[in-house]
Amino acid sequence: MRFKKLLILVGVILVINIELVLAQKANVKNVNVEYIVPPEKPLKSNVKDFYSEVTNKVLEFPLMIEQEQQRIHLKGYKRALKKEDADFLVEFKVNSAKFEMKVFKANYEKKINDSISVTRVGAKYEVKAYLGTSVNVKDVANNKVLKSVIGNVAEKTYLSKIYHSYNGAVENVNNNRYDDAKKLYKEIYDSQVHNLVNYLNKNYGFSKDNIFLPISRGKGKRYDYSDLQNAFEKFSEVATLYNKGELTDDALKELDECISIWADAIKEYQPKTRKTRIGDKNIGSLYVNTACAFFLKKEWNKVHEYLEKSKEYKGQKVAANILNRIAGNLERLYKLQPHDDMVAEN
Repeated sequence: MRFKKLLILVGVILVINIELVLAQKANVKNVNVEYIVPPEKPLKSNVKDFYSEVTNKVLEFPLMIEQEQQRIHLKGYKRALKKEDADFLVEFKVNSAKFEMKVFKANYEKKINDSISVTRVGAKYEVKAYLGTSVNVKDVANNKVLKSVIGNVAEKTYLSKIYHSYNGAVENVNNNRYDDAKKLYKEIYDSQVHNLVNYLNKNYGFSKDNIFLPISRGKGKRYDYSDLQNAFEKFSEVATLYNKGELTDDALKELDECISIWADAIKEYQPKTRKTRIGDKNIGSLYVNTACAFFLKKEWNKVHEYLEKSKEYKGQKVAANILNRIAGNLERLYKLQPHDDMVAEN
């Protein structure tokens, strides 16, 4: 009987301890934020639109020109309807295509039974394709050539499976060589276009990226966390407007209200105390919350300041380092922009 009472008492103590821990543990929910990444080499303000032109001189490698021209884009800028109207011009040309092939002997293992296999001589074939391209990128509005690559030749190789006879490899290469070459041309072409688009948008475009910001709402029945829930809801609403590019003065006031709520909560912090609304389990996340609000306001010094404070507490280092790295890169890029309204316009 005494043993049963002891077990009940231990169980009650465990439940109380768990409730106390949960009462101050952060209840975090991610909020998606889409942010603009400014370019490394911003264009002057008189550049408003762009045009991309794809030219193909290779009959063996047909392209749907209009569709391919749409693939080459400059984020944040409008596409001009005509080449002569563009402030920024991208020209991509496919100049030449050729391939070569060869068949060669190759060994393979033929299984005789479960314990015995023998080496036999078979063959493989190889098709190597070459695609010649040229690229010209020009800031027409300011009469400046930004990139010019003439006569670039890229190559790619296809290696067949092994055939049991040399003649079998010869027959297959004769039947498949043109199709294999076309596939290789396409792979080379796609890689070249992909690299060009990355180059354009890293250096001159306004790309979009996103991050899920971890916002703490408080957790536990023992204490009232309605203020943190209210701040979370306000922040989520502002983030939605931010993603649409509609960060109005009223939205900024809402962010300031969130910061104020979290600042008041931080003042309640009691270290090494379980019976408290704001303790060691959730104080770090409140600093992260505040840093996230300053992230939307682009107040980078405050972002770094509050993230560094958050790292003093357990469990915040990974999230703080990720956000710090992104904020640091954005701070650097924004400083490169020639005028403040450039990013907002795009």
